[in-house]
Amino acid sequence: MNACTASFVALLMIPMTAAAETTEVFRLSTQPDFLNSAGATVYIVDAMNILTQRLSVGLPPNKAEAARIATQRLNALTPQDKQAMRIASTARIRAAEYQIIKAPAIVFDGKAVLYGMNDVEQARVMYRAWQAQQGE
Repeated sequence: MNACTASFVALLMIPMTAAAETTEVFRLSTQPDFLNSAGATVYIVDAMNILTQRLSVGLPPNKAEAARIATQRLNALTPQDKQAMRIASTARIRAAEYQIIKAPAIVFDGKAVLYGMNDVEQARVMYRAWQAQQGE
């Protein structure tokens, strides 16, 4: 999506907590990596779905047996698996907090979101121009 067709949405009632510019980017696992994303926090919003699907593979139709196996699988998670689940949970929570409705999305300073771009630096230029128009 080019700069002419990208859209900004101002997020209302989300307090700004830091003076430094913050950038958070949200994408699906099937979408390409963001360009120029150094310094940005990158979230894969469907990561929890992928992890859940992996844990659910081959579960039997019997609910009690499936619950037993699922519990075993959860108890056998490695520290790396648990960290991946924490990161995936954070991605889902942050997307919900910002009311992200589609991906890719880039959130600036917790108060504005730009949809449809995957170049963070280009989006940052647009955000700063929007800020200037808003008198910020």
